[in-house]
Amino acid sequence: MIRGASYGKEIRSLDKSHIICTYLTHMNKNKELGIFFKKVIPQFVRQRRKLKLSQGSVDDILGCAKGLVSKWEVGIRKPSGFLFCCWADSLKCDLKIEERKEKKKLK
Repeated sequence: MIRGASYGKEIRSLDKSHIICTYLTHMNKNKELGIFFKKVIPQFVRQRRKLKLSQGSVDDILGCAKGLVSKWEVGIRKPSGFLFCCWADSLKCDLKIEERKEKKKLK
């Protein structure tokens, strides 16, 4: 079991769905933030809707502030690495980390 935020609520670990994404650990570049908000977050929104969960119910599961999931989904805020993993777990998803393929630089 993973405990969410500081409230100590338990989150069940279920491996039924898989979201394949690359979680960018160095999200300080606008391009990388764009990839995160355009490719990763929509997968979380689709899965939440598929499970028929409201943003508020995911807030409750995670034990985070009311409205935080909404802020993540619209791009006002970004989750910490820990809460990102807890968010995926609350949506019954696994995260898959893949190495980025760097394009060769032309000289």
